[in-house]
Amino acid sequence: MSKRKYHFELPYKLEAGLLPMGKQQLVESHIWGKLPVDLQQKWDRAAALEHTLRISADDLDRIDDATWKVIAASLDLKYGDRT
Repeated sequence: MSKRKYHFELPYKLEAGLLPMGKQQLVESHIWGKLPVDLQQKWDRAAALEHTLRISADDLDRIDDATWKVIAASLDLKYGDRT
């Protein structure tokens, strides 16, 4: 699988205080269940420990294109198509 080109700093960081609200938004928009299970677990662990969540390019590349398009648009994250 080819990779997307991300035009923002990686790893992408989400502060601990934003994780519960972010998860709720993903659940309500039916996106949470489309994320790789290990990424969901990584999110939940960071939230439980009140740590910043660091999401790597490899994490993002495992999110399917349709789901990633919705997430990127909602966070105004710029990226290029797969090469």
